[in-house]
Amino acid sequence: PMLEMPRDRPRPEGRTFGSRRVDGLHDAELVDGVRKLAAGSGASLYAALFGAFAGLLHRLTEQEDLVIGIAAAGQLASEMPRLVGHCVNLLPLRVSVNASTALHELVSQSRGLLLDAFVHQNLTYGTLLKKLLVPRDPSRLPLVSVLFNVDAGTERAAGAFPGLQTQLRSIPRAYENFELFLNLTPVAEGMQWEVQYNVDLFDDETVRRWLGMYERLLMAAVREPSAALGRVDLLTAAEEARLLALQPAPTPLLSSGLMHAGFEVTAAAQPDRMALRHGVQRRTYRELDERSNRLAHALRARGMGRGERVGLCLGRDADMVVAVLAVLKCGAAYVPLDPDFPKARLDHQAEDARLGLLITASGIANAPTGWCSDPDKQVLPLDADARWLEAPASPLPPGPQDAKSGDM
Repeated sequence: PMLEMPRDRPRPEGRTFGSRRVDGLHDAELVDGVRKLAAGSGASLYAALFGAFAGLLHRLTEQEDLVIGIAAAGQLASEMPRLVGHCVNLLPLRVSVNASTALHELVSQSRGLLLDAFVHQNLTYGTLLKKLLVPRDPSRLPLVSVLFNVDAGTERAAGAFPGLQTQLRSIPRAYENFELFLNLTPVAEGMQWEVQYNVDLFDDETVRRWLGMYERLLMAAVREPSAALGRVDLLTAAEEARLLALQPAPTPLLSSGLMHAGFEVTAAAQPDRMALRHGVQRRTYRELDERSNRLAHALRARGMGRGERVGLCLGRDADMVVAVLAVLKCGAAYVPLDPDFPKARLDHQAEDARLGLLITASGIANAPTGWCSDPDKQVLPLDADARWLEAPASPLPPGPQDAKSGDM
């Protein structure tokens, strides 16, 4: 599966490599808490940090099947421990995450995934691509678009350099292979994080917001390891207020009537306003109201009312809207039957729903027929049986078979 991160701008047709970096720090108290959480699951700090990162990607993408890359040095796997050089192999990890996954389960699951991945680190990324035959997309790196890494600690013991105070700083790259690369490094103050990101896809503000969410996810895991991933609140109060500000003001409902009752109110208030367009067809509110009233009278004449179910096996056109309104107006409930489904499946659905009547069109070959004993009386083809158009167009009077406003 391809990881589809929420982008700030459309993806270019071809791959781009322009990159910037944002830096930050997770404090020592949080890192100590994550380390204790990992120890409780028999895992390393790396596994806990990776599991939380996988959880963040799930929350951002809503994907439950993720591929995340990690970096591994291949000297030990190749039996060349004394080899000097930048020997780094990319290991894709396939992670299964869903909203119900407990935070501590992310840690223990990541432990097993990482151990399996390092066992097979001698299989190179290029060889893996040849074996998998992954579809190629010129706009992205195949298989892996996001990379995660935890560096070894860089702090040296006191006295290692007599008379010198040292500080290690990595140089931000102007170009990056990956869309997003999170690198974590233990320091005396906690855990330094650096995120390289593709500037043609993401904004600085977006990436910083994501790392804020990552930190809040780690804090939640330390505070309540058994909490489900989907229930963790990742937004700050200010971010939540910004989202709420985008919502329109609540519109009070004028009544608690049914949907078709609201339609009738609108039709009475502005009858000549265009209500429906489909291809060359146009229907005003008055026309749609009158046409649905005629069909509703025809349905009443066939015994349809409260407690009955009417099947609708129609294409997505103007007649379908008319039929929905008519069924509701006569007091019955409608059962949608997709005409693209196989006929055997539609027959089963119609029989299982115990339909009283079926509304369809003569051109729909898959319309169910096996459910009824008398198709002439129980099937109404709108385009062939036009007798319903002769019914009065006046609104239906309420009857004892009608549903009350709170019943449907």
